[in-house]
Amino acid sequence: MSAPSPITASTGDNVSTITVTVRDAFGNAVSGATVTLSATGTGNTLTPSGTTDADGHMIGTLSSTVAGTKTITATGGNVSMAIGNDPTVLGAHLGGTTLVAAIAGVATFSDLTIDQLGLGYTLRATADGLTGAESEPFAVLTLTLS
Repeated sequence: MSAPSPITASTGDNVSTITVTVRDAFGNAVSGATVTLSATGTGNTLTPSGTTDADGHMIGTLSSTVAGTKTITATGGNVSMAIGNDPTVLGAHLGGTTLVAAIAGVATFSDLTIDQLGLGYTLRATADGLTGAESEPFAVLTLTLS
């Protein structure tokens, strides 16, 4: 949401306040999530990033010296994946892309690998402002050699 909208191009006298609300997949407000704002066009002065408050809100501002339509994009919600429980003695390594952006509240990890056999592995997902989630235990019973 931005207010007021539209604003008149100026040397910073006219400012629109941008309010971003971050919610989890269940519609709950997410506090402490990092949000980065970007705007199309030139001549913009934009408060580009911050973290959400207890109500899931992050407030930014936009002013511009150049008239025109501006599209404002808010990004954030990166999710990282790591081995939670490692049942091996020597320590296993998680390979693949371990940091992805959530899209519509869903993070997809399509190329993860674990380099050692073991029973009782878990994976742990974490994201800004959210309590981490841990998988059910699973086994790695075969390895693919490359």
